[in-house]
Amino acid sequence: MKNNWENIIISYFEKYSGLEIDDIYKFIFQGVFGPEGKFDDKSKARFMLDFAKAENDETIKMMEKISPNKDLYRINLGPYKYRDGDQGSLFEWYYRSFSFEYGNREEFEEVWNIFIKINKKNDFFHIELIDEFSFRLRKFALQNHDALPVMEHSKLFLHMNRPSYRVVNFRAMIGALKDSILSK
Repeated sequence: MKNNWENIIISYFEKYSGLEIDDIYKFIFQGVFGPEGKFDDKSKARFMLDFAKAENDETIKMMEKISPNKDLYRINLGPYKYRDGDQGSLFEWYYRSFSFEYGNREEFEEVWNIFIKINKKNDFFHIELIDEFSFRLRKFALQNHDALPVMEHSKLFLHMNRPSYRVVNFRAMIGALKDSILSK
């Protein structure tokens, strides 16, 4: 597991500029826990709005693997729309992705520690910043029944990369395709 996570984390740093600690946390969080939060009416409305606002973009990859041991991908909306991807299908995959079981706090801690070791070798962030951030995570967990916070991307990352994606489980895509074929 360690080497695969190392490769994915390092490639994330190579691919994106303007990464702050919140962004690497969000990436690891999604790679371990899958789609964030729970699916509700707000999730659907936000999906529809984000899809409508996404601009066609052929310059970035459509699918970005975010976990070495789960079938989790970020589907970037711009390239998906550029390739005439169907909004309804993507919504179905996104919706179905909430029904899968994902990682736990122990796995998150293991991956977070892999990131810390990578950071010590590469000096992406000052160790004091990581220690302070890790302390805030532990404090939040103690106050929230061992839960970890869901975070947004940093303002710098949003400005430099304009992310617009949904976290989707590849098995949800296959399941929807299978259901579609079998219903005919």
